[in-house]
Amino acid sequence: MSNQITPQEHRRQIKAYRSEYKHYVRFKRALDRFLKAACKGNFPEAVVQTRAKSVSSFAEKAVRKYGQYPNPVKDFNDLCGARIVVQTLSQVQAVRRFIEENFHVVETEDIGERLGASQFGYRDRHYIVQLKSEPAASIGFTRAEIKAIGGRRTSRPRAERTAPRGRGTAGVPAAAGHPWA
Repeated sequence: MSNQITPQEHRRQIKAYRSEYKHYVRFKRALDRFLKAACKGNFPEAVVQTRAKSVSSFAEKAVRKYGQYPNPVKDFNDLCGARIVVQTLSQVQAVRRFIEENFHVVETEDIGERLGASQFGYRDRHYIVQLKSEPAASIGFTRAEIKAIGGRRTSRPRAERTAPRGRGTAGVPAAAGHPWA
């Protein structure tokens, strides 16, 4: 296999992603609604950000990463993303626990481990998660959203914090009736 995508394969991949894109937009909207509602009661100062990867961004990355990901519609793990900016490390820890209890964690990486003890910088934990249908219904996802999202993965929610006193971000918080602690 060549490390360069052919124009025909590139068009095929873009067409395939266009047909999937609506599901990732629905996933993004559901995460956005859920995260904002949950943060309102638990961390009112939190900043919530969500996104579905645009078709143009997908197309560019499909070319750039073709050698590593020959089937990007299935292989890319960042087609939907979510992030929450929180103030304290204890808030980040609470969000991490919630993610690990309520989502199927496919993969996780602590980016902050790359920094030395005396270094200041970006600290976070990236999660690649899939929605668990049973908890998803109990934490506010509708049946239609669960069906549309299916087994699709998101590279986030992620939990992060800049050190030592900066703002950080963290992934999915609890909905009403789901304590952070």
